[in-house]
Amino acid sequence: MIEINFFERKKKNYSPLILVAIFIVGLLVIGAYVLIMNSNLQSQYQDNISKINQQQSLVSELKLNQILSKQVNELTNKYEQLDKNQYPTPFLYETIRDLLPQSDGLYLYDYTFSIDGGLTLSVQLTGLDQVTELTRNLTELAFVTSVDLQTVDLVNQNESLYIANIEIGIDRDQLSEVTQND
Repeated sequence: MIEINFFERKKKNYSPLILVAIFIVGLLVIGAYVLIMNSNLQSQYQDNISKINQQQSLVSELKLNQILSKQVNELTNKYEQLDKNQYPTPFLYETIRDLLPQSDGLYLYDYTFSIDGGLTLSVQLTGLDQVTELTRNLTELAFVTSVDLQTVDLVNQNESLYIANIEIGIDRDQLSEVTQND
């Protein structure tokens, strides 16, 4: 007996199986790649952390050096500025002291100097001629802008001692120029 089958045998369709197999193989390849890259990145991360830890002391030392360098530069600039703007008070005092007449009755009661207010003197002198001589000599100084004789008080009539209170205006630029020329 022969059996005749008039129905064609269906061919099996392997394309979905092939696609599933390719998909699974692709997933395995991608998974393996991700795992390998993850381990590489982890090792690079650990290497970078160890390098950072090794260089941390160098970085902190460099920051400290930068801070110190900045402070040195600031202090140098401030020192130069202070040196440039220094008011020559010793020169001023010596100049005024040299103008005072030499006498036994001379006594300097008060010498007050302020940058804004100028100079105030209270001097005991012998005779009115020494008072006028001192005020004249003060006005002849290049850096003096004004000489105001405030008061002249008689202290001792027998010895002809007078206390003269004098206010002196000072031109800072002229004083700086005079001290630079000396």
